[in-house]
Amino acid sequence: MSSTTAIRLLARGLALSLLLLASSLHAQYTPYTNTLNGRQFSNMYAAHADFLISQSIQRGSFQMRAQAVQEAGRDVMAGQPVHLPPQVIAPPARGWNHDISATDFVARGDRQTVPAEMADAARLEGRARQEWIDAALTLQQAVETMPDFRRNNLSYAMTLALGVAIQVRYGGEIGDAAEDALLRSVNDALGDAEGWRNMSAAELTRAYDTLVITGGLMAGMAEMDDPAMRAMARDMADSTLQAFGLTP
Repeated sequence: MSSTTAIRLLARGLALSLLLLASSLHAQYTPYTNTLNGRQFSNMYAAHADFLISQSIQRGSFQMRAQAVQEAGRDVMAGQPVHLPPQVIAPPARGWNHDISATDFVARGDRQTVPAEMADAARLEGRARQEWIDAALTLQQAVETMPDFRRNNLSYAMTLALGVAIQVRYGGEIGDAAEDALLRSVNDALGDAEGWRNMSAAELTRAYDTLVITGGLMAGMAEMDDPAMRAMARDMADSTLQAFGLTP
């Protein structure tokens, strides 16, 4: 997976879409409990994504790499040289357990579902609601058409959200090698897990769409001139890190 810098540059060209999306974010805080693990989420659509995340963070190898990449982000913020131990960016001695295709899925359902739920949570109506949905779909499609992004793959969606969150929170670049290792460790964690396989294709689609839109939105907002938008991007990054079991 290439550096999320490309996603941030792409998002700059979607300024209008980002403004439409971000203008309603503050309203999206109606609590929803994921009955699978009892945690609270701002919206129902986020619960599917959170359960998917919970399947990966149970693996120690993923946690080790995620924490190391986060520490590298903190070093960047502090102006210190980034040093990632070989065990963080190198494959395990036995090699990766699963091919990246292990977390491919066949999308099902209306792809407007997640953007529509986001708009409804923000209490948008009429033309404003449709503009919001169109903007979210434009952003998602732009991310998915990037050459190095694997469409309809759960590991790519999760790594996008986590990688962008780390870069938005701390600034700077963590490097392609670290992102690639993070991607493969997420893929192995999901490949070994069983719980998410009981999710329907429509539920997996909703989780994937949530992660992709969230990652693209964070990346673009962080590049905007408006301090309020950048602050919202940082808040979203903090929430994303917490969802992955990391302390911002």
